[in-house]
Amino acid sequence: MILERCAPPCIEQPLSGFWQHIGNILQRIGNTITRWDQLAEQRRQLQKMDDRLLKDIGLSQADVKRIAGKRFWEDPLQTGENIDERYRSGDGR
Repeated sequence: MILERCAPPCIEQPLSGFWQHIGNILQRIGNTITRWDQLAEQRRQLQKMDDRLLKDIGLSQADVKRIAGKRFWEDPLQTGENIDERYRSGDGR
């Protein structure tokens, strides 16, 4: 069996059509799973905070129970939940 080498232009061509669509879908799936993991971790950290820290960020234990009790896929940025603008940056800093 003889293998032929592909000329450089065919390697450098961007994905198109079907394969580009598949790549976009896989990227969106990966981004969604990453976001779900971030939400779960943020909720775990929130549950570990004591009353003093919660007071510093303007939350009560009742708020924590409401927030932490959500399912991992319930993203407040996607559902339009009323959120303080300071927390919309996305990087948490």
